[in-house]
Amino acid sequence: MSYIKFDLKIGAGMTPTANKLYQYAASRKLPATVSIADFQRLCGLEGSVPGWQQEVERVCRELVSANVVKNAYVADGVIHFQ
Repeated sequence: MSYIKFDLKIGAGMTPTANKLYQYAASRKLPATVSIADFQRLCGLEGSVPGWQQEVERVCRELVSANVVKNAYVADGVIHFQ
C-alpha cells in the first residue's frame, strides 16, 4: 500500500470535481474505494443528480490522464483508486 503525494499545483489544473476526488484519493492509503453516493455527499450534492455516474467516470479518466493515480474506475457504484 502507498499514498499518493498531494500537490496543490496538480489539483489546481483539474476540474473542481476531479480536484475533490484527487484530494480524497491523496488522503487515503491506496488502493482505496469510495461509493459514488458518498463521493456525491462529499461534493455537497444532495438527492438525485442526473448524469452523476457519467461525471464520476469522466473524472476518473481525468485523474489517470493527469498521472495522479495509476488507475481509477467505477464498478458496481463504487469508485476504485490504485
